[in-house]
Amino acid sequence: MTKSQEQFWAKKVAREAIEFAKKHSHEVVTVRTGASPSGPKHIGNMNDQIRGEFIRKSIENYGSKARLVLTSDDMDPLRTIPMKLQENEHRWVETSEDILKILEPEVGKPVSRVLDPFGCHNSYAEHFTDLMIDGLKKISVYPELYYVSKLYKEGKYDWFITETIRKKDAVREILKKYQRNIPNDYIAFVPICENCGKLTTKIVNVNLEKMEVEYECTGRVLHGKYEIRGCGHKGKTSVREGKLPWRLEWVADWKIFNTDAEPFGKEHFEGSWKSGRELAKRIYKFDPPIPLVYEFFLVDGKKMSSRLGNVYTIQDMLKIVEPEVIRYMYVKKPLVQRDIAVKEVYKLVDEFDEIERLAYEGKGERAEEAKNYYWYCIGELKNKKPYRLPYRLAATIVQFYPPEIALERLTKSGIVPNDISDEERQKVLTRLKLAKWWIEEFSDRKLRIAAVNKEQYIKDERIVQAFNYVYEIYKSREMNGEELQALLYEAARKFELNPSEFFKQGYLIFLGEEHGPRLGNFLASLEKDYVLKVLANIKLE
Repeated sequence: MTKSQEQFWAKKVAREAIEFAKKHSHEVVTVRTGASPSGPKHIGNMNDQIRGEFIRKSIENYGSKARLVLTSDDMDPLRTIPMKLQENEHRWVETSEDILKILEPEVGKPVSRVLDPFGCHNSYAEHFTDLMIDGLKKISVYPELYYVSKLYKEGKYDWFITETIRKKDAVREILKKYQRNIPNDYIAFVPICENCGKLTTKIVNVNLEKMEVEYECTGRVLHGKYEIRGCGHKGKTSVREGKLPWRLEWVADWKIFNTDAEPFGKEHFEGSWKSGRELAKRIYKFDPPIPLVYEFFLVDGKKMSSRLGNVYTIQDMLKIVEPEVIRYMYVKKPLVQRDIAVKEVYKLVDEFDEIERLAYEGKGERAEEAKNYYWYCIGELKNKKPYRLPYRLAATIVQFYPPEIALERLTKSGIVPNDISDEERQKVLTRLKLAKWWIEEFSDRKLRIAAVNKEQYIKDERIVQAFNYVYEIYKSREMNGEELQALLYEAARKFELNPSEFFKQGYLIFLGEEHGPRLGNFLASLEKDYVLKVLANIKLE
């Protein structure tokens, strides 16, 4: 293993987690993650699980047993109703009046007890947990799933609840260091109101011998901004009919699962992590796990927001890129913020393709780094580099042909080699289909391609004459890709042009890019009438 591979973030955390597990006599090294099923989980929300999987994979590679745990935090209250939701088939729908009628009375209840507005699951929480797990499985991430509501019912949190209440003054003192507006009589446990079913109560009395609390449903402000009214009911309930505040529940999860490492977003570091670390040591008397702190993604330069309409789930991304490209998004340095430009997703795919090329064909430190990235995205290298059709080329040709026909023409023109395996050919077809979806749903490139039907003005008269020459010859007879390539070189020589400059102009005209596949082969893959029409429209400026 090279120095750069040893220093890779997932391997570094893995080594620390292995040592932590040995110190605490954990037979299996546990990487724990959590997610609140309060709505569709976008690609930014999946940092925990996918980066956690890379750590788990690294631990196993070092020879230790490892597991990736995912808790569905389904005791979290429904704070607000998202503007858009995903059906069971991953289709986004606007939150209609009918959905609002179902969900508005449920705001404030644990999401495990909120109705599924689509009627396909037992609860709102199960619906969105299933969608999340489905997305993870599609990119080969298989966590052990636990529902927090079930853990409460099983009594897994009993000791933490009683210890929290017993040491309420010390808990309050710690929380006040990291949170504003903690009342002097605050007890860090929220019973569920027996009358309205909401987490809008305040404890007024405690009987730890009977594991019971008395409460009044006074209302609460959730997440510092969502005010939920209480129903005024006064009652008594078991500690299993309530929940710890999230930052204490998080700490309890570390111990319940013997957590050795945990990824989380940078926004949790100053408050939640630091308070959790202190609570673990001072109140519950155990060591917190090894942390991995990461930056969130931006999409097209902005934070993901349903209001902005730039929220993408794994299933959404799988319509435009391969699973290994999605995994690649999470491989790079955790504390470097990445901007996923969906309208220019070919840049991300090009990055991955270059990593693959370097892994197979590169030399030196960059090649070793690429092999390391590639191992997390796909696995071990095969005997030879698989063929990849450039995404931009795929996105261009599917504007002229259906993917299956495009593959035939690309093969006939020599761009896609005849001797690739059936698996490689299927991957080419898949990329053509992905690029077609991207072009139709996300890209502005189709506007640029459509513009080639208009007159193209060029300042250099020799270049115009050269393309006119190509037009006259190609119009007079049929030519294959190699013959067209030879004709282009002949035209450049005839009019004393630098071939690279001439070909660059050709790529700009036909692809909107300065580079591309062999131009003759590419033109041969397109309809001849279309190519001739474009050539005829090249004029002197």
